[in-house]
Amino acid sequence: METIKNFIKKNFTVIVMILAVLTFFKSCGDSRELQKLRKEVQVMKESQATREDIELISNKVMFQFLLYEDDVDKNKASLSDIKNKVDEIETKLNKK
Repeated sequence: METIKNFIKKNFTVIVMILAVLTFFKSCGDSRELQKLRKEVQVMKESQATREDIELISNKVMFQFLLYEDDVDKNKASLSDIKNKVDEIETKLNKK
């Protein structure tokens, strides 16, 4: 037990320096990991579509489908009305 105390007394400064360097390197790696995670989260937030965006896109596709469907010829819907709705949806999407 006495030898350990003597060793610590002799090399106290070296032991503290080694611990400080190890702690410093450990903390540097953690901050890099946190920066990577923050960037990934930011990219994910930016790439997520809102419910309104999804509804607008699905409505646009639906109205474009109606343009080519046979029901348009049977006077169930006016071609110009459908075209106007498609144009409205496109302007809403372009504003975002």
